[in-house]
Amino acid sequence: MENNILLQKLNELENKIDSLSLSTKEILTLDEAVNYLQISRSYLYKLTSSKEISHYKPSGKLIYFKKSDLDFWLLRNKESNFTEISNDLIQNLKDRRNGND
Repeated sequence: MENNILLQKLNELENKIDSLSLSTKEILTLDEAVNYLQISRSYLYKLTSSKEISHYKPSGKLIYFKKSDLDFWLLRNKESNFTEISNDLIQNLKDRRNGND
């Protein structure tokens, strides 16, 4: 029983260490990118083959990713909040009134 608890705690620590090491890296492997994005390996392959996510193949085989490219992909298709929508609407109305269609 105690061994199971110790193994569980050890696994938790390993996961935390892995997470910390990912946060400091600029270039990620495929498996690291899968963990970072929290998506399946097959889905990431699909995104690379359809050119939906930037990636690098320096040797023509292994795939690498810049973390900034992954962040850009994660933050695409932003949903505006009410304040942003209101501000855009007000600006559009001002532009129309001033003849700046």
